[in-house]
Amino acid sequence: MKPSRKPLMMLALPVAVMSASFPAQTKTVYVAPNGNDKWMGTLPAANAAKTNGPFASLGKARDVLRGTTGEKKIVLRGGTHFLRTPLELWAQDSGLKI
Repeated sequence: MKPSRKPLMMLALPVAVMSASFPAQTKTVYVAPNGNDKWMGTLPAANAAKTNGPFASLGKARDVLRGTTGEKKIVLRGGTHFLRTPLELWAQDSGLKI
């Protein structure tokens, strides 16, 4: 006699319903010419204490978003952005919006 698959199906349905009810979060980081790669990159401009704000480089923003799930977005703030090295995007960066 074959083992029953009913318990597995009963478990899979609630998991699928729970996954569908929570939309994926968008992870957004900011890059600005006056940013700092030691900051978190989660603010579009530096805070008053200059302890957090946008990143200075696209490479840092890309690296921080690698390994995260859901929608990933890099927002470039106004100004001239210079690349010290080429910005390389690989399969792991698929879906990244700049």
